Amino acid sequence: MGTVGLNVSNAVTYVPSCEYDGGRDPDAGFWATIGVIAFLVLLVISAATAEWYFEKFEAKPPEAIVTLTTAFSLKRNLQQLFKISRSRVAGQVPCLNGIRVISTIWVVVGHKYEIFLPNMPFVNTFELLKMPQKFSSMPYINALFAVDTFFVLSGFLVTYIYCTDAIKGRKFNVIQYYVYRYLRLTVPVAVMVLFVAFVVYHIGRGPQWNTLLGFQSQICREKWWTTLLYINNFADYDKYPVMNTCLYVSWYLSVDMQLSWVAPIVLLPLMRWPKYTMIGVGGLVLLSTSLIFGLTFVYNFFWTYPVYNIPYETSQPDYYFWCYVMPWTRAQPYLVGMALGWLMSKPRKPLSRVWALAIWLISTACVLAVLFTVTLAYQPDHPYDEIEAAFYNSLHRLVWGLSIAWVIYACTNGLAGPVNSLLSWHYWQPFSKLSYCVFLTHTLVIFSGAGLNRTPAYFSHGYMAHSVLGDLVVDIPFAILLYVTTEAPSITLIRKLFGKDKRAAPMTAK
Repeated sequence: MGTVGLNVSNAVTYVPSCEYDGGRDPDAGFWATIGVIAFLVLLVISAATAEWYFEKFEAKPPEAIVTLTTAFSLKRNLQQLFKISRSRVAGQVPCLNGIRVISTIWVVVGHKYEIFLPNMPFVNTFELLKMPQKFSSMPYINALFAVDTFFVLSGFLVTYIYCTDAIKGRKFNVIQYYVYRYLRLTVPVAVMVLFVAFVVYHIGRGPQWNTLLGFQSQICREKWWTTLLYINNFADYDKYPVMNTCLYVSWYLSVDMQLSWVAPIVLLPLMRWPKYTMIGVGGLVLLSTSLIFGLTFVYNFFWTYPVYNIPYETSQPDYYFWCYVMPWTRAQPYLVGMALGWLMSKPRKPLSRVWALAIWLISTACVLAVLFTVTLAYQPDHPYDEIEAAFYNSLHRLVWGLSIAWVIYACTNGLAGPVNSLLSWHYWQPFSKLSYCVFLTHTLVIFSGAGLNRTPAYFSHGYMAHSVLGDLVVDIPFAILLYVTTEAPSITLIRKLFGKDKRAAPMTAK
């Protein structure tokens, strides 16, 4: 014992992050952001007070006051959020509500595993390292598919609304389309960027708080403009891009916005030359597929985004840039959604039950294949094969997108039975309206949980499920607050700006 010990005077211990006092004084940006938040809350309170006054005394204020009161009315916005419509309106696709909510929850689960596990001390680390090798872990690892579902929804909504409006004789205003979509997405994002940049660092502390939340804050201070211009998937590629982006999930918004920028190239000729346009869409899908295949084959990329430990060397940051956050590699499900939007906008003879059953069987088999086949790539004794990786990487998003498109088509045309009953359930509606704000806020809750943690835990899927439910309990009130102070008022004001009867652009897939 006398010869074994630690020479404290000469030892140097590397600690990547630690908790310390000092350096946490709020700056001008903090107080400015608090002022913006207080102003928004004051508008909501003032609108509620004005609404009560107008109703009680039957006052008739100027139209501008009425517009602001309506936009920021807490009572009205909460009523709209929790309103459940049981009547079927022509042109609506009720199954989208269920798809949107389930996909949002899947995104939360996926990010919980992706963010929480690498930043949490677990007492059973070896069990954690073996997790990707198990079939039962694939639904958690492959939560990445939820993102492709949203790309399908986005492409579908853009095209479906454009086609139905064109059939009704409404003209498509390209400038209005771009402005509406930008404003519709950006107001809540801007508030979140301010909050993360200047406030979030000051509201907690822990061993990893500075590493996780402090780093996010610094990136938002430096690169806020790339997020608000929706170019951060290009501009923020240095060091390790997945962590080097203001707002962890904002890459999706950038890709979705970029795809919507070029969508009119397909939309404008669609009604005049539908067959040739759809052939062009098919060509674009083939081009995107070939590009992903070539990149994977040449650079020896993994089968999919390697979130977890894999049994051989690969270039994770390069995969993230070239095959995960680029619009041309994410175009497959978006273009599938566009084709579906055109198909469903025109009345067609429904498929027979036999054909529908056959497609259901094929679609289910394809979903199971892309969801679970990647387990092979995580096995230590499975050698890397660039052909296998290239085929899977270039086809899995396309196959998933086609399967989701079939679900939407089948639900809308009475070919989905209990699946449609589940996805079109009326009570999905409030959560569907809240999904965008949940999407924007949920990673902040996950990062906070990891940053605050001070003790090891025992990893199991049950533990993670319990933790996800806890995150949702915290996140949903946060999302509701963001909704009533930013998203709902901005939607009302934007619609007022463009006129009540004008549908400049569809709602976001989120």
